[in-house]
Amino acid sequence: MIDVTEGAHTYKWEVEATQSGRPSVYLDDVSFSYTTPVSGPGPYGFEDGFLPPEFSGDWEVDNMAKFSGSFSLHPPLLATAGITATELVYSNTHTQIAFRLYTRYNNTTLYIDGVPYNTYSGSTNWHYIVINVDAGAHTYRWEVEATQSGRPSVYLDDISFSNTAPVSGPGPYGFEDGFLPPEFTGGWEVDNLAKFSGSFSLHPPLLATAGTTATELVYSGTHTQIAFRLYTRYNNTTLYIDGVPYNTYSGSTNWHYIVIDVTEGAHTYEWEVEATQGGRPSVYLDDVTLN
Repeated sequence: MIDVTEGAHTYKWEVEATQSGRPSVYLDDVSFSYTTPVSGPGPYGFEDGFLPPEFSGDWEVDNMAKFSGSFSLHPPLLATAGITATELVYSNTHTQIAFRLYTRYNNTTLYIDGVPYNTYSGSTNWHYIVINVDAGAHTYRWEVEATQSGRPSVYLDDISFSNTAPVSGPGPYGFEDGFLPPEFTGGWEVDNLAKFSGSFSLHPPLLATAGTTATELVYSGTHTQIAFRLYTRYNNTTLYIDGVPYNTYSGSTNWHYIVIDVTEGAHTYEWEVEATQGGRPSVYLDDVTLN
């Protein structure tokens, strides 16, 4: 099923034979319909069969694949190395976006307000992605570069938004409210790409090769011990305590469980990562507790 602009159109089906003979190609049950598109502020499951007016770009609503319902958003035909994008300008105040993404053979890069957020790799499963953003309006752009000519096997479905007030507290920090606690600073983001427990963890942003990033926790409560879970693969993570390097944790396919005794009082903790290649480092921080 294909949605087209209102009016008259000419359709042509063209076949190139791979061998001599009559091609095993058959056309049947051609039908037409006329449906009025539904405009709304989301969520976007594309079940009205039309591109919502908040979207722009050349992606199309069709039924080639979907996570739920009957439709999803799908890139058009491209030449090899061709680039295509769809952009959503969501003007309602929100603090979280969630969506389903299927991306096979091609990588899909998400930009938030013009800044690269993450690149999602080819997979035979639907990604479920939840991202927390600053309260307000935001622009989201999904961009695909074709690895071969044809329609990329990329589908976007079930985009939803929520507006939840962040919870502030003195720890522990499992990041389950979905927001960066006010005691933390730096460019790391709370997301659901990996976690030790619950649904969320703290994750570095996109970096260029050799780029560095850090998150800092200023904990003003008196304590004598800090414990945390750290997953650090392909990149080393250095912990600083009160500005002094404490230890560097090596790449591992397992979560480190780290317990450190400190002098009684308030302390500042900083986790710093240097990227070994461009992209989002496979480093996650979770379940930070202080006693």
